Amino acid sequence: FAQQDSSRTPWTASRLTGTPEPPAPYIVERIYPQIQFNQPVIFTHLPTSERVFVVERTGKIFTFVPSNNPQQALSATPALDLAVDLAAEIEGLQAIYGLAFDPDFENNRFCYICYIAAANVEDGTVVSRFAIPPAALPRIDAATEKQIIRWKSGGHNGGCLKFGPDGHLYITTGDGASPNPPDGNSTGQGVDDLLSCLLRIDIHPADDTTPYAVPEDNPFVDHPGARPEIWAFGFRNPWKLSFNEKNGQLWIGDVGWELYEMVYLVKKGGNYGWSVMEGPQPVRGEIVPGPGPILPPIADHHHVESKSVTGGHVYRGKRLKSLAGAYIYGDYVTGKIWGLRNRGDEVTWHEELASSSLQVIAFGRDRDRNFYVLDYAGGIYRLAENPNRSQNSDFPRLLSQTGLFSSVATQQPAAGVTAFTIASHHWSDHATASYLVGVPGQEPISLEKGAFSFPEGTVLAKTLSTRTSRTESDSTRVMETQLLLYQGGQWDAYSYAWNEAQTDAELVPAEGSQRMLKITDPAIPGGSESSSWRYHSRAECLTCHNTRHGQLIGFLVPQLNHETPGGRQLDQLQRAGLVRWAEWDKAAADKKPSTVDLASLVDPRQVYVDLATRARSYLFTNCAHCHMPGGGGTATIDLRHEVTLELTKTIGATPSQGNFLLQDARIIAPGDPSGSVLLYRMSKTGSGHMPHIGPRLVDTEAVKMLGKWIANMTGKDSDLLVRRGQEQQQSEQFVDAATSADDRLQLAESLLGTSSGALSLSIAMQDKRVDPELVQQIVKDRPLHISDLFDRYLLPGQRTERLGEVINPDQILRLRGSLQRGRQLFVQEATVQCRNCHQLGGTGKQVGRDLSDVGIRLTREQILESILYPSRKIEPAYSSYIVETVDGRVMTGLVKSKSEKQLVLVTVDAKEVTLASEEIDLLVRQPKSLMPDLLLRDLTAQQVADLLAFLVNQRNAPAP
Repeated sequence: FAQQDSSRTPWTASRLTGTPEPPAPYIVERIYPQIQFNQPVIFTHLPTSERVFVVERTGKIFTFVPSNNPQQALSATPALDLAVDLAAEIEGLQAIYGLAFDPDFENNRFCYICYIAAANVEDGTVVSRFAIPPAALPRIDAATEKQIIRWKSGGHNGGCLKFGPDGHLYITTGDGASPNPPDGNSTGQGVDDLLSCLLRIDIHPADDTTPYAVPEDNPFVDHPGARPEIWAFGFRNPWKLSFNEKNGQLWIGDVGWELYEMVYLVKKGGNYGWSVMEGPQPVRGEIVPGPGPILPPIADHHHVESKSVTGGHVYRGKRLKSLAGAYIYGDYVTGKIWGLRNRGDEVTWHEELASSSLQVIAFGRDRDRNFYVLDYAGGIYRLAENPNRSQNSDFPRLLSQTGLFSSVATQQPAAGVTAFTIASHHWSDHATASYLVGVPGQEPISLEKGAFSFPEGTVLAKTLSTRTSRTESDSTRVMETQLLLYQGGQWDAYSYAWNEAQTDAELVPAEGSQRMLKITDPAIPGGSESSSWRYHSRAECLTCHNTRHGQLIGFLVPQLNHETPGGRQLDQLQRAGLVRWAEWDKAAADKKPSTVDLASLVDPRQVYVDLATRARSYLFTNCAHCHMPGGGGTATIDLRHEVTLELTKTIGATPSQGNFLLQDARIIAPGDPSGSVLLYRMSKTGSGHMPHIGPRLVDTEAVKMLGKWIANMTGKDSDLLVRRGQEQQQSEQFVDAATSADDRLQLAESLLGTSSGALSLSIAMQDKRVDPELVQQIVKDRPLHISDLFDRYLLPGQRTERLGEVINPDQILRLRGSLQRGRQLFVQEATVQCRNCHQLGGTGKQVGRDLSDVGIRLTREQILESILYPSRKIEPAYSSYIVETVDGRVMTGLVKSKSEKQLVLVTVDAKEVTLASEEIDLLVRQPKSLMPDLLLRDLTAQQVADLLAFLVNQRNAPAP
């Protein structure tokens, strides 16, 4: 680093503050501001007086009398009394997680506390009963402890205690495991232990010799091998439960894993999915589900807006009458608070109520049902109406109003805004990108221990341009400028869509939008095609541009530490006064560190650079933001560039999220590109294409580069590898112009019979163009996992105008369907696949459930939901399995029966296959339904409405 230029021009023109939408309807305001707790986790009240209790995680329990004057609460300082210091009374106590008072407290003076006696031991979590002797100031007598029940302690302990309207004690338990691997004890779907459950016990047993009794109507009392205490199961770390006293509904907030946080309306005997599912997302497909269908959450939040849910209460307070009857809950990490109303399992209203900087650890109520928010940092808060609710933010609606550019049309940065470059660009469907950074004031960006810290108001900008002609350099069109704004300790994402005149750009709505372009390219079949440019929603932007792993994906040391004509980019930013490197500043003059020693990426497109280094840089740039610890991807692989290849968990690893019927599939199969799921996903379009969010087109150069990298790895010699080599030779023969038409058809029939052969042929077509009519001929009526590899080689006119991957259910439900047209679609239309697995009136195959009574079982809305999200709720009888035999055959289907001697599998073509047990090498349950995703994407909205009209009219009892 050279000497920093202290005369840097600060960016003073920024108008980027606040948010473009109206603020939340409520704020949080601190009450009793002089009271400060140490890691509080529970707020509850004494049944027989006005006193409330606040429990500190570390062992102390305090009590005080709240003010009955709402205005005085903003400044009052009630006297705190220590009810007990349990850490001083119980040797080795680690934490307290639950406190509840006996329903008959007035007579028996009992309370119940859940605490961790010892970490990571089989009986380390304890629920005990304690007495509170009558006195003016309540004191919990530790000497009166009577242990009630114990279970394994671990990373997720649950521990919330509530008495239900039935007088029984309900207890939450977690999976007793750390975050990775998910459900490390593999206990989530088991009912043979107390982990991952909601328990229900009677703490007033008729027989005083036992600490509790099991109510006779508990759902698993008669289930073989089950713990009878279980009321519901399949939770990860259920954090706070509560009851709606008006109707007895039981609410739980369950902490998610990589992508989702869940709120459940819990039913007796319910299975809530962990760790087969994380809310709507499949996780561990090899786990055999427990009893009963997996029930969905009533509400779920992506980790873009929520990272650690905290369950709450139904609001019954007197101050905010508009919230009466709403279930209110929040998030520990983001500080957001939501409210929802429901009619049974249907959500009738759901809204973000407040955005705060609190660590929302718990909600509570006092005897008068006033509602409280507990901050883990130590304060007590409440919701209040936002005084600025009616005001609209002055957020810039045009790019020219942001202050980033002195001239938007020429993209000339404003004074104090600096252009920079990165080493490895994200694939964006042929688009090119330029980058800017603006830092208000003189405070620079700080670099310490390899991570950046940003001043308030920092803006990172990325402008994307594309060519409407791939061969004409003057056809470049600027499409959008994406902004990341750092304010309030977090990043917010916004996009501006450039106008036709290329003079300015307009703020994109929060939900995103699309624009159609005509792209000309001789390499495209037909010479041109219509292309949809997707302006992503703000939630989608933050899915990738998250800081779960501590840093943004673009502005990173390895991205900036590359050579430019003016030296290393990181050095240039430091010389400009934009970056201060703490280690460099602190080092002695003769021991200054050098950026040469810091990590750096390379440009994957530079053919003269080492192939493995290019491959790792590409995977890091395009994939690692999800596929790293904490990144959100369900496959537990780690594609960070600094991780050794062996530790990426990709080499020779069996894919956990689908193998596309590749025999002996591996994420990366050394020496075997066409056996590598990673390459398969990159080569296909449609469902399963990676990356999941963002570009939709196949990066052909990257496929070629990564294929060569995999081929150069040392693999094991095998007959399978020899066959894959033959498939590659056949593919090269197919694309050879000298091959006759008849030979091509024969080769295609052989190659498209296997997934690996189809992949080889698809890659071969990248370099040598094949007549689209021939492509259409050979892929017609092929299954999607085959045809999706060739969609890019078809003429635009051969691609049906479809609903596509982003489907708006309301658009379909608003249409009136035709029963007659729907019947014709179901019976005759090739693109409608229902009859491939379902029977109805003698038509179709019997793989899935008979649809004769679907109109009785489901509403029109529910039928559409089951087609759009087939894996959201899978009945155990219809769970799909992959079977791989010892001789290399791969089959998918439903298990009809299984014994020690044999397995009977019903395949997707409705055939029964009987396999002897010794023939089976691998049997794995799939987290996804046998019914494929995106079944409707090839239909029009009207066709789907017609199909729904037909199905909802089916009201006959199915044949036996």
